[in-house]
Amino acid sequence: MSGGSRSRRLPIELDVDRARALDALAELYHATPERMIVSWAEYHIDRLSAGQTPDSIPSGWRPDAGT
Repeated sequence: MSGGSRSRRLPIELDVDRARALDALAELYHATPERMIVSWAEYHIDRLSAGQTPDSIPSGWRPDAGT
């Protein structure tokens, strides 16, 4: 869906517990928290905009391809 268009920065706010959990997951997957959020958002936005329902287990999600 990127299609060469410019990107847009969207600030998000997480509660402290979720931010800590995200940091731990990022370390586990050797990614940055920001890249993990981008990857999750891309996956779910693409899926929902294609008319598909959300997965209960996001099998199409991929860990960070590069840092």
